[in-house]
Amino acid sequence: MPWRKPHDVNLDMKERAQRAYEVWVSEVVVQQTQVATVIPYYNAWMKKFPTVADLAESSLDEVNALWKGLGYYSRASCLLAAAQIFVRDYQGRLPNNAKCQRLVLVTGVTRRHTQENLRGRNDKRGKQSSGLNQVE
Repeated sequence: MPWRKPHDVNLDMKERAQRAYEVWVSEVVVQQTQVATVIPYYNAWMKKFPTVADLAESSLDEVNALWKGLGYYSRASCLLAAAQIFVRDYQGRLPNNAKCQRLVLVTGVTRRHTQENLRGRNDKRGKQSSGLNQVE
């Protein structure tokens, strides 16, 4: 799976933001779709929209054209809408806290997934995770 990379504590804020974008896209693309089916779509997506800013600047037609064949087109339009919010309101970074619950409807993340993340889960180091895709 191309989005699986080892955790790197040495990433700077920009690199962590990029990593969060990659993980977020993979989470949305794989919803209700088999992983083997998703891999070529994910790779094509990241080639066309390598950053959240690139996605935010695209059109819905461009996004839907790339999504063609995956179904559930609302996921693609939600990714685009959320990317535009992230660029406009969060300097191109994904938010990392519960204050951003209003984005749940936009990001395509399921209610159960969001509730689990917002409650906070322990990561491997025993630290409490407090947000969606964490960027500090």
